Amino acid sequence: MAQVIEQAVSQDNSCQLKFQLVDYDGTTGVSVANIDTATLTLQDKDTAVVINSREDVDVKDQFDTEGWFRMILLAADNPILCDDEVIEEEVHVATIHVTATGAEGTIDYLQEFHITVTNLRKVANS
Repeated sequence: MAQVIEQAVSQDNSCQLKFQLVDYDGTTGVSVANIDTATLTLQDKDTAVVINSREDVDVKDQFDTEGWFRMILLAADNPILCDDEVIEEEVHVATIHVTATGAEGTIDYLQEFHITVTNLRKVANS
C-alpha cells in the first residue's frame, strides 16, 4: 500500500514533490547508492490518463545521500485535462515506485502524491 501525501497547485504552475525514503527501522534514510530503481508515473486520478508523457520515468537521480526525494513538477505537468470549464479542480496522482536495499533487506516502496489542481479558467470566469 502506498503512502499518500496531499498537496495543491494552481493549473499550469510548478510544484515540488518531497519525501524521505527510510529503512525498516524508520529512522535511517536510504542513500541513493542503495536504490536499485525509482520510477514516476503521473496521471489523472479519475481517468488514469498519463500526463505530459510521465509514465515509468526514471527518477533515481532525484534522491540524495540521505534518502530525500525532491523533484519539481513543471507547469506542463499540472494542466487541467477536462475541457469542462465548470469543474473547479481535478486530482492528479504522482506515483513513485522505489526498490532499494536496506539494512534488513529489499525495500519495495510506493509513494503517492495526490495533487489537487485548481482550474484557473473556472476561477477567472467566476
